Amino acid sequence: MSIYTGQLHSSVPSLRPDLDFQNASELGHPDKMMVIAGQRYFLADHATVSLLRLLQQPQSSYEALAEIMQQQYAIPCDAVSLQQQILALPAGLWTDSPVRHPFWLRWHFLPADWVRLLSRPFQFFFLIPVAAFLLISFLMCSGYLLFSHWTGHGADWHQTQWGIALALGLTGTLLHEFGHCSAAQRFGGRQQGIGIGLYWFWPVFYAEVHDAWRLSRWQRVVVDAGGLYLQARSEEHTSELQSRLH
Repeated sequence: MSIYTGQLHSSVPSLRPDLDFQNASELGHPDKMMVIAGQRYFLADHATVSLLRLLQQPQSSYEALAEIMQQQYAIPCDAVSLQQQILALPAGLWTDSPVRHPFWLRWHFLPADWVRLLSRPFQFFFLIPVAAFLLISFLMCSGYLLFSHWTGHGADWHQTQWGIALALGLTGTLLHEFGHCSAAQRFGGRQQGIGIGLYWFWPVFYAEVHDAWRLSRWQRVVVDAGGLYLQARSEEHTSELQSRLH
């Protein structure tokens, strides 16, 4: 968790104006709340949330804030300890905090509205009976391919077919991102589109599904696994095409 490292000020720092709160009971944390700061999500106890709610209003000084904490919430504190607690809050909560991420180059080429339309057919694959059937067929197909390669009967891409293999690989990678978006939409979560960028030094596709933190724990698991799940379906068809070309 990043720490706000601004210098000590006599005035109380300002929170982001779009800060929001949500009960975290459905996420498996009945004693905490979800703090939503743009596309960042934090779990906080109720005492911290009470402090954040007060910080959403202009405060004249730490002394006045400590007095309000004691009067309204019966939380014993003094101005010095309260100042230290506030300055140790995550950096993403403040208006003057820079947003840092490992992407140093990003291109958002598929906006959310397009992805919403394109992902709609894929939501069918996340129905439980359909997913169970497809996962079983994937395991059977994978077992057959492994057996074929071990026995020396597997098909390899011909030298002139590497262009097809590359195109299919990129398509599967893009479907991976659609898997995350489709799963998020399946459970009522929002997505903010798909893009391409450099993750440290590696070119990657990415999907903006930060809103998945509003979902339950198992729904978040499905959103995380949805990329590999949909990409696995693509690999099945790739393997079938490879066999037909030989």
